[in-house]
Amino acid sequence: MIKLVHCVCRRPRLTVAQFRAAWEVFGERLREVAIELGATRVTLSTTLESPLNDALAAARGSARPFDGIAEIVWPSGVTILEEASLPAARAHIARLRVFQDEFVDPGQSAFFFVHEQELLEERELAGRGPAR
Repeated sequence: MIKLVHCVCRRPRLTVAQFRAAWEVFGERLREVAIELGATRVTLSTTLESPLNDALAAARGSARPFDGIAEIVWPSGVTILEEASLPAARAHIARLRVFQDEFVDPGQSAFFFVHEQELLEERELAGRGPAR
């Protein structure tokens, strides 16, 4: 399985609420483009506003969390390479990027393809209680 991952930070001028409103619209547009490109799954995540995140970053000495993560999944890399090269798809991708650049700080964000290897599936846990 191939994924395109967007780990994004909002532009400094935006509040969390403003970012999330734009992120939701972006998700709707991303879903449409992903369908056209033959994707089988699209997920959008937003970071929880929690002191636990600050404590975790401090304990690990890490950068601040991303404001949002988008993942677009294809069963094989061939599909995305074929579909993304079509002129209509490239036009959709370009418009999506222009919109995203209005609320995302690209210099603080990361965009990359990954190969997903699933190590634990929900069905494996069916009927089990929480680990102690």
